Amino acid sequence: MTIFKIMAKKIVLIQSHCNTKEKLDFLKNNLIILKNKQLDILLFSHIPLPEEIIELTDYFIYDKSNPVMWEERRHSYWRTFDNIKLTNIVPEYGWAVYNQVIKSSQLALQQEYDYYYLMCYDTIINDVVLNCLDSPSPIITFKHRKPDGVTFDATLIFSCFNKENLNKLINLFNRAEYASKIYLNTEEYLKSKLEKLSGEFSNEFVTDQFHESTDIFNQNLYNDKFKIFISNDEEFRCLIYDVQCEVLLIVNNQTYTIDESQIIDLSNHTIINNLGYFLNGDYFTLLPAYNKLSSRKIEING
Repeated sequence: MTIFKIMAKKIVLIQSHCNTKEKLDFLKNNLIILKNKQLDILLFSHIPLPEEIIELTDYFIYDKSNPVMWEERRHSYWRTFDNIKLTNIVPEYGWAVYNQVIKSSQLALQQEYDYYYLMCYDTIINDVVLNCLDSPSPIITFKHRKPDGVTFDATLIFSCFNKENLNKLINLFNRAEYASKIYLNTEEYLKSKLEKLSGEFSNEFVTDQFHESTDIFNQNLYNDKFKIFISNDEEFRCLIYDVQCEVLLIVNNQTYTIDESQIIDLSNHTIINNLGYFLNGDYFTLLPAYNKLSSRKIEING
């Protein structure tokens, strides 16, 4: 008698924010790995993605909404350079991730799958991830260690659910509740919901490639030739540091030659319509980074 083993149907739900070539390349490589394992893929993005990326998926959700929290929740970061203090207050992006998880899950749950994986575009597919992809669990999440060494017991970087548990989980997520629980960060909020479902918390670690916090004090995301922090408060100035070569900084119609770390007083500019730099004949705009929702301040002491 021949016994046929029924293979479980599995789908990976990927949350993404791929606004650089490096991120797109990493996402593409992950998609190829997942497709080679015969997994279906649902990719969610709130910014347009190249056709070659979309072609590697089975479902693609493009939703312009990106519900970051500014009034309800925000985070403050600071860094010092001798007598210089940088402060950057940034929005809370946690709910924007949950929004992707909820909407992608709602679509995927309408399809007939046995297991659903929640995964970020930049998850490093290590042995822990591969083992879970091969041997799924009804409800499991893994530990996640941030670059600063902080460890979380639950993460949206990578986790696995059966249909019943994923449906229960997304119905526990609530924006108003999340906004009110300011003592819980994104990972702790997830953990509180998984505990209600008696979820399994693995002692194994998963990790991701990109960490937005590293960009908090640098608005030059194109290369490592120099870093720049541009204030947008009442005393408009910028700090340029870690300079590797000469560049020409353009602010409106004024040009600044940069060849060393320095602070530039830009208080004579009241409205910024043009902001960027020339490097080896190419122009790189910094205007999107300057206009990004945040409150940036440079203080000079002494």
